[in-house]
Amino acid sequence: MKMKKSLKKSLLGVAVLPILLLGIIVTFFSMQRFTRAMYREAESELSNMAYAVNDMLDIMFPGDYVKYGDKILTLVKGESILNDRSEYIDAIKEDTGLEISIFHENIRFLTTIKNGREERMLGTVCHALVEKDVLLKGQKHFYPSVVIGESKYFAYYLPLVNSDGKCVGMIEVAKSADEVNRMVQASTMPILLIAVIVMIVAGFITIRYAGGLIGDLTKLKNFMKEIAQGNLKTDFDYQLMKRGDEITDMCQSATEMQKSLRELIELDTLTQLENRRSANNAIRGMHHNLVEENEKYVLVLGDIDFFKKVNDTYGHDAGDEVLKYVAMVLKKHMKGKGFASRWGGEEFLLGFKGYSITRATEETEEILEEIRKRDVEYGEEQIHITMSFGVAKGTKEKTIDQIIKEADDKLYQAKSGGRNQVVAQLEGEAADADEQDEMAPSGINSSKPEVDSEILEYIKELKGEEDGRTDI
Repeated sequence: MKMKKSLKKSLLGVAVLPILLLGIIVTFFSMQRFTRAMYREAESELSNMAYAVNDMLDIMFPGDYVKYGDKILTLVKGESILNDRSEYIDAIKEDTGLEISIFHENIRFLTTIKNGREERMLGTVCHALVEKDVLLKGQKHFYPSVVIGESKYFAYYLPLVNSDGKCVGMIEVAKSADEVNRMVQASTMPILLIAVIVMIVAGFITIRYAGGLIGDLTKLKNFMKEIAQGNLKTDFDYQLMKRGDEITDMCQSATEMQKSLRELIELDTLTQLENRRSANNAIRGMHHNLVEENEKYVLVLGDIDFFKKVNDTYGHDAGDEVLKYVAMVLKKHMKGKGFASRWGGEEFLLGFKGYSITRATEETEEILEEIRKRDVEYGEEQIHITMSFGVAKGTKEKTIDQIIKEADDKLYQAKSGGRNQVVAQLEGEAADADEQDEMAPSGINSSKPEVDSEILEYIKELKGEEDGRTDI
């Protein structure tokens, strides 16, 4: 089975690894360049001292260098013997900390360097490579690593040249390699620490940003997954809309797709209420909550009175305006209470979530009152409408179809009883025990206002042609 790639790991890898690699490379080359600069500084220091010692010897002891003796060697410069004149170079060491040696050919005649027994390393010879580069070629040279005795030094060698142009020896100025390396380390450590801190901060910022990006993409993915599973009412995290980047564009497209799908699948095209399919899903959810969590619900089936007369008198466009007006009132009153749906034709189904039948009836009364107190404007016409409603309580003992059938029976009673009213209890039906304390003394059925003469005249015209019942 092929492993699913993790976008989070991939994004973090792409974002963090280059920062780490770049930081390491920049730090390495920075430290290398700084180290070389420190070495050049050490070379300059040793070089300057070598020339200073050479000038001092020329001023204090004018003349050429001459070596006398076979077994006991004596180095003479001009008319002065140098073998016992170490106080000059000792003073330099005391002031600068540098080691000074005077060679004739490859042998040390004067030196400040001492061995482990605190004896001057007189009579010792230089390294063969130094002899080749400096004595034989007559060239000055700097070495970043020279072993003298048992220690490593940075050393600069300056040839000693007599008046005839012959190289007869050299001046060695040395500095402990450990001391130089400690200076290099002390100087480069802040660079390393700063680089590490910068990499950590950059990595943290990158990881945090990448984590936020992945989190937002995950929210978008879950939103799309809910839509794919048919949950077109799932809420969207509108904080994503504040990003102002491509993810915001994707989110806008996703919400527009959700809206379009919902309009196509769950909403009635004309009224923008829930359609019958969506209402059935909502009822199943309410009934499940009733069975599992004992959460009440009430269904109300409503029908526009004499809607056929509206169509016949004013035309179907006027009928559409009436339907939209009723839908607007239902949507306004049902917000946060449940759902409102167009059940079919001029019929509407309301679902009150968590309501008792008494409270649902009172809410329905308010809906009816608003509908009948205002005429629908169509052109220059003022169309007066009323509605009839049947109210049924959801119970565990009844199926959803039986509860809808009960609401339909009560709607039929409302229409056959003169319309323009809300019926929550059939004739001869006893009120539920848990509802009795909430009922008004006059009963749960609403009183209807006096039917106007136009409606009575129309009823007479029908003479049984319309029984007030719409098939569902």
